[in-house]
Amino acid sequence: LRALRAQQPFAAAGAQRAAATARRLMPLNNDEDPEERMQRATEYLEQVRAGNGTAAIADAEPKAAEVVNDNEEGSVFSRLVDFPCEFQMKIIGLRERDFHLDMVGIVSEVTGVDKDAIRFSVLDKGKYQSVSVFAPVTSAEMLYEVYEAVSKDERVKFKI
Repeated sequence: LRALRAQQPFAAAGAQRAAATARRLMPLNNDEDPEERMQRATEYLEQVRAGNGTAAIADAEPKAAEVVNDNEEGSVFSRLVDFPCEFQMKIIGLRERDFHLDMVGIVSEVTGVDKDAIRFSVLDKGKYQSVSVFAPVTSAEMLYEVYEAVSKDERVKFKI
């Protein structure tokens, strides 16, 4: 990565984004080589950039990317994330009232976990507040429910 960064700074930045995506979306299995995991993430991102629909990582050997039907509820997350897990969500919204506590409360309601047990961090930037919430989800369907519930708050402007 260092050699790539020196020769092609924009390509290096892309490689860093791919690595971050791999870490976030594809939890490392103890028996999986990190380089294989990075290769899967790269193949996934190439399919997305090529506009071939929603790409997801196949569970079958050899591990390679495949295109998934977007109409299947939970299909993308169920293939990309090992459940149960603490899924990190970033929610950006207007800095009004107790925005961060409200977002933690929404996650708590959907997941059925006490809000005091949910980890989160807050970053204030002027008019907006960014909240990283580690949502304890047990399935892709529950993760979609969390995103849907968060979206209903009119203060939410963006969520990842």
